[in-house]
Amino acid sequence: MTETKTILICEDDPMLSKTLRDACVTEGYAVEIANDGEEGLKMALEKKPHIIFLDIMMPKMDGLTVLNNLNTQQQEPKSKIFMFTNMSETEQIAQALSNGAAGYFVKAQTPLSDILAKIKE
Repeated sequence: MTETKTILICEDDPMLSKTLRDACVTEGYAVEIANDGEEGLKMALEKKPHIIFLDIMMPKMDGLTVLNNLNTQQQEPKSKIFMFTNMSETEQIAQALSNGAAGYFVKAQTPLSDILAKIKE
């Protein structure tokens, strides 16, 4: 029997969180949602999800800070982290990728089917 993969969505937009959660649950994944960076960091360390979608602009702690904290605090095996944001500035993309993010999705430009395809990889 294969283990159900867990996805953590760190996103402060409730509609976007729900849409992504519903799509992932339909595909058979267990999904947790954090509404701000502090909650996301805590949940990531406690629940050790397989994949994390991490918004950059969030209340309490931004996504890049969460990413840096996870790099120093997370035990092996580490979660695969995808930055999930509306920002498309190359500086932030480069910073996220150089700090260990596995990928970077611009919300307004990425169809849900592309996100689900990346999860399945």
